[in-house]
Amino acid sequence: MQGRTLLHYHFLEKLGEGGMGLVYKARDETLGRLVAIKVLPEARLDPSSRSRFFLEARTASALNHPNIITIHEIASCEGAEMIVMEYVEGHTLGALLRSGPLPLSDVFKYAVQIADALAKAHAAGIIHRDIKPGNIMVTDDGLVKVLDFGLAKVQPGTVHAENGAPTLELTGARVVLGTVAYMSPEQASGDPIDARSDIFSFGVLLFEMIGGRRPFEGKTTIEVLRQLLAPEAVAVGELFTRAPTDLVRIVSRALAKDREQRFGSIDEMRHALRAAHASAMSGVALPASTSPDAPTTSVLLDSVSVARPVAQEAQAASAPTKPRTFRRALVLVLAAAAIVVTLVNLPALRGRGASSGRTATESNKSSYQHFTAGQAFMKRHDRRADLDRAITEFTQAIEKDPNYAPGYAGLADAYYWKNALNTDAQWKRLAMESATQAIRLNQDLGIAHTAMGRALMIEGRPDEAEAHLKRALEQEPGQAAALISLAAIAAERKDLATAEARYREAAASAPQDWQPLAELGQLLYKSARYQEAVDVWEQSAKLVDDSASLHRQLGAAYHMLGNPDAAAKAFQRALQIEPNAAVYNNLGTLRFFQGQYADSVAAFRKAVELRANSYLFWGNLGDAHRWNPPTRHEAADAYATAIRLALEATKARSSDLDLRATIAVYRAKSGDKTGAAADITTVDHAPKPSPSMLFKSTVVHELTGNRKAALASLERTLQAGYSLREIQTEPELISLRTDPQFHLIASRVSK
Repeated sequence: MQGRTLLHYHFLEKLGEGGMGLVYKARDETLGRLVAIKVLPEARLDPSSRSRFFLEARTASALNHPNIITIHEIASCEGAEMIVMEYVEGHTLGALLRSGPLPLSDVFKYAVQIADALAKAHAAGIIHRDIKPGNIMVTDDGLVKVLDFGLAKVQPGTVHAENGAPTLELTGARVVLGTVAYMSPEQASGDPIDARSDIFSFGVLLFEMIGGRRPFEGKTTIEVLRQLLAPEAVAVGELFTRAPTDLVRIVSRALAKDREQRFGSIDEMRHALRAAHASAMSGVALPASTSPDAPTTSVLLDSVSVARPVAQEAQAASAPTKPRTFRRALVLVLAAAAIVVTLVNLPALRGRGASSGRTATESNKSSYQHFTAGQAFMKRHDRRADLDRAITEFTQAIEKDPNYAPGYAGLADAYYWKNALNTDAQWKRLAMESATQAIRLNQDLGIAHTAMGRALMIEGRPDEAEAHLKRALEQEPGQAAALISLAAIAAERKDLATAEARYREAAASAPQDWQPLAELGQLLYKSARYQEAVDVWEQSAKLVDDSASLHRQLGAAYHMLGNPDAAAKAFQRALQIEPNAAVYNNLGTLRFFQGQYADSVAAFRKAVELRANSYLFWGNLGDAHRWNPPTRHEAADAYATAIRLALEATKARSSDLDLRATIAVYRAKSGDKTGAAADITTVDHAPKPSPSMLFKSTVVHELTGNRKAALASLERTLQAGYSLREIQTEPELISLRTDPQFHLIASRVSK
């Protein structure tokens, strides 16, 4: 099959083989995308196999969910039956488990996503029946995809081997088709099954993720079956040395041999997982073996929808867009009462001691008291520990009273800020779910409408978001969070005057709150008003002097003002507070423009290590390699990664021209002049280009050999207020700076 083209799919390589068919990586020549194609071999084209093969496609295609593989098409060609599905880069959970137990942070992260996928399937009346590591794909940025609905049962009911259901011969025994080590007892014995069978299989998977081995093991299938069908409870004692008590209890309950003793539904189990994670993140001492892999505190602070590359604006909720620009930090947001954070190295919880459980006083707190405690922690959502503690408090408020709307609103806001740390579909979904609950429970609550507005913002629905935010202000005039979010929407629409007015109104409404000033500083910085940005950020830093993001941003502004000493001092302060990826990125930028290319490589490598899913950091690393002779050969790979991640980001940000300009720069530096020129043409015709977009246009035109266009873009860049010093130190513009027209333009515009 490899090398063949069927329909408009060109088969590239074989990815694997399962009981239901062969899986290939292919290219969709019509849409220009990679796909995975499962092919049913001719030897298996009997009616039963064909029926199950297409049942898988129909079943999975009915489940539209981020954690379930997407089916694009069912097709037949030249005797081959094919299911065309999305191509997911990553590893199966089985491959990850070959190295032993997973870090606790990964256990929570993957478990909640698997539970989300199963909840979607079960709500549609679909039981998977083959939950196992090989059917769970994990992408490089931690997104889970549940695969292979080939054994799914569409309607809950009785499944007997003797009634014609597919069976598998196992040393003389006949059992309903599946994978024995992960089956439920009722599935293995051929008894009727329901959704609780998937819960048992999920419990087996959790046991293996935590303990590094399966709960049922043996040299033969019969030995495994004997353990599985024995009445004795599954021994989970060994897991207590590796996981919190709450999590081990979840595994134990899921593995109950009697289904009546398991969780009644996957929703119930999912809620328990989230609560267990929130408890772990709130201060429960984690086993020493897992701490290196626990989540980090890489929180950046910034405005809600003005993106966050360091020195330049970025796009809404995701990473920055200026090559080598200082990464701006927060933009939208989410946080989770129960999910897991995907970064690395969880710092100590700044002066707040860990505890092994709730105190008697805590257990007597009301929902309102938990809510106000969560709000207090949210004042420093730029610190990961405080944000996670806020999530715990909001979760406990809801546990006290499942109909407590403020708790859901607070939780949605926390998820909103979580998303700013590491944009992810999980955080977005959690923010929307929580905000929806808050609105459903109390439509007269201002913070509920703010939460919904922010959840809509990160989903790219600004008009709907604006309506909710205005409703919030009607109910609670002067609410700073709503004003900040409305300002971010105005900034996204290039209505900078309105955005600035909203930010200043928020700052006046909450004079002791550092965030409105921090967001205003981002807007000023984006508008190339660097000194004003410094002044505003200095005011904000007086309110919270221990904010790494504020000092990092100050350093970026000082750099653009041509004050490298002040920039270096600010970056050192940020490193002392929290050495996160964004700080290292900014430090690398400073070193790059100082001509210290080897040192900038080291700093950008550190940024990439701490956040490998940022196209900005990879692009900056490519720049450093490009100008550092010993590592120049590594530039191509870094740019390729940056382009891939940036193109992925365009799926959610198709109208983001700054992102398109960034991709053009990466293409130009990679030698793809045709692609770069095509990308930058759209940018050049933008009605209100930002200073950073104009600067990128200058670089692209120069690198693609269009000097006339480069000079025209240069003039527009300087007229927009972009830093002349950065232009004078940009190594890609060395040749342009030898052109007499460069100096005429610079002198004319600077007058």
